[in-house]
Amino acid sequence: MKHIKIGIKITIFFAIVCGIIYPLVLTGIGQVAANKQANGSLIYVDGKPIGSKYIGQSFNNDPKYFHGRPSSINYNMTLEKTDNVPKSGGAVLAPDSKKLQEQVKEEIKLFLKQNPGVQAKDLPAELFTDSASGLDPDISLRGAEVQIDRVSKNTGISKEKLNQFIKESEISVSPSGTTLVNVLELNLNVAKEAKLIK
Repeated sequence: MKHIKIGIKITIFFAIVCGIIYPLVLTGIGQVAANKQANGSLIYVDGKPIGSKYIGQSFNNDPKYFHGRPSSINYNMTLEKTDNVPKSGGAVLAPDSKKLQEQVKEEIKLFLKQNPGVQAKDLPAELFTDSASGLDPDISLRGAEVQIDRVSKNTGISKEKLNQFIKESEISVSPSGTTLVNVLELNLNVAKEAKLIK
């Protein structure tokens, strides 16, 4: 009986320390030391959150903006009636899958239609292939550069200015050495310059 009481006391002690005190301490440290990151690295316009720096959004239906990667979930993080967790994930198709090959062909065809003057050989892979998460916020430097003509034509912003925005939005380098551009930050600069937002 004594062993059972000791076991119960130890269980309660660790439940309180590991389940309540430790998470509260770490949350407090996060809020003080890295408030922006701890709250999702949100980006605000006029005091309202419009997205996170680390979660992609779909701009692919608007010719005024730079387009991100295709997403098998269409960047949809909402809860559906049949789900109890937000969605993320890729299509998980094998490289020799006919469905994947058709999807890639359709994405390339759509991109070339939206961006006349660009050739298929000039496209980096991320512009026609899904990411593993379906929520990638970045494209490569080259992926942004091949869209400059379309965005310039549809916004009236000079190509030089758009190149400047791309350079300002460069955020990181991938493990393979590819320079990555944050699509939301880039499109915010475009929207401000085109007077689409304040």
